[in-house]
Amino acid sequence: VMQHVLEHGNASWSLLAQMLKRRVNVVGTDVNASAVLSKAFAYASHEDQVSLATALLREPGLLAKVARTRYGHASAKLILQLLHGPSFEDAKQQLAGAAGSLRLTRYGRSVLACLDSLAAGGAASQAPPRRPRQREPSEETEPAEDEGVDGPDFTHTLSL
Repeated sequence: VMQHVLEHGNASWSLLAQMLKRRVNVVGTDVNASAVLSKAFAYASHEDQVSLATALLREPGLLAKVARTRYGHASAKLILQLLHGPSFEDAKQQLAGAAGSLRLTRYGRSVLACLDSLAAGGAASQAPPRRPRQREPSEETEPAEDEGVDGPDFTHTLSL
């Protein structure tokens, strides 16, 4: 449901980004909610993306935890692309401090490679983060048996 709101609801993005920001420590460590976090970085306004990234950086060790996961590593890469100056240096320092554990997972290695490219001024730093393409109605798939029509319900994770 929350992924659907992020993809299709423009007025709800800011509110949802604020809610994610308040619960970033839970969202960043929950396997399912980290998929929602990735959608927030893909669809929220630039201002909300930076605010959410900054909130995630304020939680010690959270960026590295997010970077090691299947869905979270995409968020970590987008965070690195969003941040500049002292915030980027903070993210770089946090990931460098966790480099040993990040190298143990393919997702962590992917984030470290992105960090190296951005720190070296590679092409990735010049391009804005990519937004996922919108699905055509003919591309819609049937929901899994354990999911509702609108997808999994993450509201339990983000209760106010």
